[in-house]
This record gives sequence, structure tokens and C-alpha cells, in this order.
Amino acid sequence: MKRTTVGDVTGRGIPVAGLAGSVSWVLVFCWGIFVGGAVHGQIYLANYSYPGTISEYTLSGSLVNPALISGLDAPMALATDRQGHLFVSFEMTGVIGEYTIAGATVNSSLISGVPGPYGIAVDGNGFVYATRMDNGTIGKFTTSGATVSANLISGLSGPMSIALDGSGHLFVANFYGGTIGEYSTSGETINASLISGVSYPIGLALDGNGHLFVATAGWPETIAEYSMSGELINDSLISGLNSVWNIALDGNGHLFVEDYGNGLPGAGSIAEYTTSGELVNPALISGLTQPLGFVVIPEPSVVALAMLGAALVAARSMGIGSKAADPSIR
Repeated sequence: MKRTTVGDVTGRGIPVAGLAGSVSWVLVFCWGIFVGGAVHGQIYLANYSYPGTISEYTLSGSLVNPALISGLDAPMALATDRQGHLFVSFEMTGVIGEYTIAGATVNSSLISGVPGPYGIAVDGNGFVYATRMDNGTIGKFTTSGATVSANLISGLSGPMSIALDGSGHLFVANFYGGTIGEYSTSGETINASLISGVSYPIGLALDGNGHLFVATAGWPETIAEYSMSGELINDSLISGLNSVWNIALDGNGHLFVEDYGNGLPGAGSIAEYTTSGELVNPALISGLTQPLGFVVIPEPSVVALAMLGAALVAARSMGIGSKAADPSIR
């Protein structure tokens, strides 16, 4: 069985319909504030062991639902969109399914014909990007399942993990090639070897400060930190890891690191660190068996909530959302 990872899914600015000027961009912490109309701070985890499941946890590590979605066949990577939908890839079938974060099935075979979908990511424009590790390509699809380009990016060497920034750039970890490449979301190559000489890069995560975190599966296993221009900041930000598989950020300065536990029953875990490398909790979630992809939906920061409140006040002062603003409403 092969390893997998998913890119970070942290927030970007979302325009608020009906507002103008700077007020229209107050939700700079994106859908982590409201998903499906509710405040969230959750971790969703793919359990590969048969029958596979998707489990739900709080950001403090408490188990919410051990089998939010059940009866799955080798679930691998996870991603989520702004509408509160989970996208799950399946190794054995090369399929990507769509579910709600409440666990309801939307389409269990939304996208098919994806050989080796070990990493997936969803952008804010309704597109799904999936690694096709078996043939060294990245495919692009719509969130409704249509194929935009089955081979958007080709000539890769073991594409394992992908991550998106807020400027239309796609970062790809080449597991066998030992490189991190940068591309546009339309498929143009920006720098195929933005970062090179990496020992089996297996996980990627981007923060909102222009930092790229890379998990390496080659000995010694570490989390390295780079700038988004490829400059090395710290080659051992986090060290002493064992069977690292996946990493994710919560948007509030915390980095989550998944340990596969070498596939042993109950040996998998997720540890929590700060983005400066300080250990917060070595076993935030423990006792896992074959944990693979996971995704973090961040809880809103105090600043984000304050900005949201200011936006609502501004909207009300402009008459938006008020019956008085429209004399036809009685």
C-alpha cells in the first residue's frame, strides 16, 4: 500500500454578496468561520483499514463520531470546499466521492478514472485538483464532476501531495523526484524544481504568511519550513518523527502532524505543534489504525469574528438585510 497526503485547506477572502468596497472582503478567514451556516473547528480523518471510515474530531482531539461516513473502500485523501462538502479519494477504485460534513452522501462516484488519487485539493472557484500518481500527472475537475483536464500537469515523478495558495498557484510534492514544483491552476509551469533535494516529500501545507511546510518520509523524518519562493527557513523545524504521513494547518498558528504508526493496529496518531515548531500535544488524537488523509476546518479567530461583526454592523448601516432598505418588503 502506498502513502498519501492532502494539501492544506486554509481560508482566503470571500466577497460578501451585496456589500461594496472594503466591507465586501471582511471574511478574510474564509469558510473556516461558517461552513453550512455554523461555526466550525473540526478534524476529519480517513481510516484506510477495511471497511474504511471517515471520523470526526474536535480541534482539541475529542472524538465526535468514529464513523461519520462508513462502508468505504480504502479512503485516502480528503479535501473540503466552502459549501461544507467533503471530497474523498479512494485508492483501489481511482474514484473521488462527495459527502457533506454531516456525513450524507452527495455522490459516491463524483469523479472517476483517477489512477493513484493520493492528494486532492479544492479551490475557491469550484475546481478539484487530484494527483494521478500512477501516471505522473495532476488532473483538474469541477466540483460537479466534469473533467476540465485529465492531464493538467504532466511529467511528474510520484506526485503525492498538492497545496493551493490564494493566488492561483498549485504546489506539488514529487515523492520520487525529491522536489516541490510550482504551477498555475491552469497548468503552466512556474518552477518545476522550486525546492529540490528533498528526501521523499510526502506532505505539504501553506500558511497565510507565505510559508510552505514540507513533511519528508526519508530518514530522518522531519517537517521543514520554506518561503513560497523556495528559500529554506528551517530544514528541521520539527524532527524526531516516525512514519509521518500527512500535515495540515488550522489557520491559527497550529500545525498538525499525522503518524501512520507503520500501519500497526492502534499505533497511528496526530500530534499538534505551533508553526514555530513547539510541541503542543504529542498525542492529540491516538489509537488510530492506518490513518491516512485528514483535513482541518479551522475555528474562527477572535480577529475574524470581530471583522465579521464589523461587517454586519456596516451592512445594517447601509440598509442591507433590513426591511427598511426595501419599501417593497412589508
